[in-house]
Amino acid sequence: MEASERAPSFRKMPIAKTKEETTSELLREGTDFLERQRIASPRREAELLLCALLACRRIDLYIEPNRTVPSDQARLFREQLARRARREPIQYILGQVDFCGLSLSVRPGVFIPRPETELIVERARTIASPPQRILDLCTGSGALAIALAQQFPQSNVVATDIDQTSLDVARENAARHHADAQIRFVQGDLFAPLRAEANRFDLIVCNP
Repeated sequence: MEASERAPSFRKMPIAKTKEETTSELLREGTDFLERQRIASPRREAELLLCALLACRRIDLYIEPNRTVPSDQARLFREQLARRARREPIQYILGQVDFCGLSLSVRPGVFIPRPETELIVERARTIASPPQRILDLCTGSGALAIALAQQFPQSNVVATDIDQTSLDVARENAARHHADAQIRFVQGDLFAPLRAEANRFDLIVCNP
């Protein structure tokens, strides 16, 4: 096992306190812990985890620094810090990822769209003639399919993936963003389930 993948030693794990704790105390503890674990953006990630638990904005952590946090939420925060220290992607811990202004559900086994993949959507916007039929290969969370469906509301989108779990998540995301009527999800490897339609698309994209 790589050194970076090893679980943090017990002595370095965040320790639950007996008294009530505030958002500022937990934020400081989480930031310090993730920094010791050499997480690249420790404060930002501690903020994201704490905000998700408290259902608040990042700015609220600073507007209400003395807000008390229930012990069960503080315990869950520390459990999530430990997961992140084991290098589990923060998107899986949060259960979501932002892509082109969309909040998308993700879970272990579902490909997390990279920030640079948004460039595909930006490039598609420059196409002189809006595509009528779009194919998204290896759709994963459905990020590209949904973003392109919103960008080109007159289009019909087909999204494929070999993994059923990914397709289930992609369908959930499409429904959340009211794009499910515009996107047809098909299970299969790349072009395999669409041999009869392979030459009928104006735009073909793939999550790299």
